Amino acid sequence: MNTPCGDAKGVLAGCLVVDFTQAIAGPFATRVLGELGARVVKVESFKGDFVRGVQRRPGALWGPMFGHGSGGKESLCVDWHTPEGHRIVDLLLDRADIIVENFRPGTMERAGFDPKALIERPRHPIVCSISGFGRGSPYSGWSATDPMGQAVSGMTYMIGERGRKPFLAANGIADSSTAMNAVVGILAALIGREKDGRGRYIDLSMAETMLAMDCVNNPVAAAYPDVDFEPIGYDHPAVCPFGLFATRDGLVVIQAMGSGADSGWGRLCGVLGRPDLITDDRTATEAARLQNRELVNSEIEAWVGKLGRDDAIARLQDAGVIIGPVLSPREAVDHPLFAARRCVRQVPADATKDGPGLAMVALPFASAGLTDAPRRPPQLGEHTRRVLRELLGIDDDEIDRLHAEDVVRTSDQWS
Repeated sequence: MNTPCGDAKGVLAGCLVVDFTQAIAGPFATRVLGELGARVVKVESFKGDFVRGVQRRPGALWGPMFGHGSGGKESLCVDWHTPEGHRIVDLLLDRADIIVENFRPGTMERAGFDPKALIERPRHPIVCSISGFGRGSPYSGWSATDPMGQAVSGMTYMIGERGRKPFLAANGIADSSTAMNAVVGILAALIGREKDGRGRYIDLSMAETMLAMDCVNNPVAAAYPDVDFEPIGYDHPAVCPFGLFATRDGLVVIQAMGSGADSGWGRLCGVLGRPDLITDDRTATEAARLQNRELVNSEIEAWVGKLGRDDAIARLQDAGVIIGPVLSPREAVDHPLFAARRCVRQVPADATKDGPGLAMVALPFASAGLTDAPRRPPQLGEHTRRVLRELLGIDDDEIDRLHAEDVVRTSDQWS
């Protein structure tokens, strides 16, 4: 395997990832690979990843979305549409263990780098193409973003109330789910390569990811063609009670299942002061409660509405009932839960400053010692010289010539 950059550590130390991704899904996948120890070289055009400027405040070197997707990477800024730029990318691909791209299908092929053929490169790399709808479907050429993945998968249809326009989840759930599916597929393919020495090609689509991520509605739709679906607001199609309830000073989510005094439902009834509901024919079983949602929910609403959020949580948690706060993003990143788990870390603004820059959300594998801490994202072209020199063996005089002829660019051009 290739020699890792700097003091890289982790289970993928020694792996080189060549990253042709932009936006969110692809970059987040390769960030995960980087924090698992791989060296990630982000190949960028002279314009750079367009997400670099999203949500970036005046004077900042990078925005939070770009940091979340590209922390810890090296930026190689090259015009790969020129003959010499194409040669540079070609040489880099010969050294890759993993190649990830999320262009619209056909883009890599037109540039002379057919993703399926890349698995035959010297190191037999794992190649992953991420797109909205995959290759070989009637929708392959469609543009796709996170809301599209939500919408076509059936997810959006089920979020909202009957007879009203549904809601989109504004948190990049389709992008992040697709990214993690890409990581799972790549890691599995790497294990396969260790066994048989073969590269593998992964054609991953956001639409398929989101279809499979639904563990509740889509499996039922696939198994039972006669079932119709409609959104049910704050409720759950198979569990009651399950939903959001308003306390005096905030929302909580409550779930209770089962039958009898020792079940979640029985413990909830005890705290509510309504032990009669444990044996009431209208509420004794899961099926009965689904038919009498209004009765069940009204009893819970009447009880929690008299309490503060923390008090309601404490009482039900002490009784062994599933309950938790509905947190805003601000509350979430500052919450003691995530502070105790060190889920938000400060990173420096750039390589020349020792002090903190922006805080970044960490990956959830730290407890297993699998990942490095979050690292800042690169400036555009920051590592062009180092990548050309260390990985491709191009000397400084040649790099200067390529720079002067505008084949490559380095971060000092942007300052």
